[in-house]
Amino acid sequence: MSAHHGYSSYSSSSARQASPGIQVAMLLAAAARHMETARDCINAGDIEGRFNATEKCSMIISGLRSCLNRETPEAQAITDTLDSYYARLLTFMTQINIKNDLTLSESVIESLRTMSSTWREVQMRSDEASRSTPIEKTVANTDGQQSGEAQSGGFSGVSA
Repeated sequence: MSAHHGYSSYSSSSARQASPGIQVAMLLAAAARHMETARDCINAGDIEGRFNATEKCSMIISGLRSCLNRETPEAQAITDTLDSYYARLLTFMTQINIKNDLTLSESVIESLRTMSSTWREVQMRSDEASRSTPIEKTVANTDGQQSGEAQSGGFSGVSA
C-alpha cells in the first residue's frame, strides 16, 4: 500500500467517524483548498485549472446545500441563513469563472475558512455541553438537613 493510499484511507475513515459539525467543517476546509488552487491558477493564467478547481468547490457547496434540514421548524432559521450563504458562494464561483476574479476568490477562501472554523467551534461547544452532566452536590439546608442540588456544568441560570 502506498503512503498516499494509506493517508487517503485514514482520512476518509476519520471523516466517517467524525461528528456532523466536524464533517461540515472538513468539507468547508476542502472547499477552501479547492479555491486556493483556483486562486493559484488565476495567478498562473491556467483557465482550465481554475475552472476545474471552482467546479470542485461548487460541488461541495451544492452538496452541503442539499443536506440542509428543511423538515423541522426549529431548524428553519439556520437553514434559511445557510441556504442563502451557500447560494451566494455558488454565484461567486460563477463570477470567478467569468471574470477570472482574483479578489473575489480571496474573499471566498477567507469566508470558507471562517465558516469551517465556526463549525468546528460549534461542534466543540456542543460536545462539551453533552459531556457536562449535572453533578449532585450536597448542600446544607438552613435548618441543618442535607439536600441535593444539581449543578449545571458551570452555566449560571441553567438548571438540570
